[in-house]
Amino acid sequence: MKNLKKITAILLLCLAVVSCSSDDEGTQEPTNEDLVIGLWQIQSSTQDGNPVTLGSCDLLSTIRFTESGMFTQTFYTGTNCSTVTPQTGSYTLEGDNITVNQGSSATIIRIVTLNESNLSVEFNFSGVLKIDNYIKQ
Repeated sequence: MKNLKKITAILLLCLAVVSCSSDDEGTQEPTNEDLVIGLWQIQSSTQDGNPVTLGSCDLLSTIRFTESGMFTQTFYTGTNCSTVTPQTGSYTLEGDNITVNQGSSATIIRIVTLNESNLSVEFNFSGVLKIDNYIKQ
């Protein structure tokens, strides 16, 4: 009888351990769609694998992706970077590709890296392979 009580106690303990679930089951990894939303400021760039020297105005350039599928890319030039040139349009994201639409033209940009703080994108610009690296603001 003592052995039966011990076996029953052990089985109940095992059942309790197995039936407990983890609290982490409800959390999900953020998707590219979630991560891309926000304001990104350029940090560095390459063309055909060669580093591009970015000037002080270039380093102010940003791109903002919104939840509504719109983007604004802002470039700064001129004396004291006072000339602001915004470009706006819509975008769609499918897997690792962002399709940027401006009027009747569309450009496909491949995501190389995307996390909570860094975005690296690769695209072809007039036959030149560019990689731009951004940091989230």
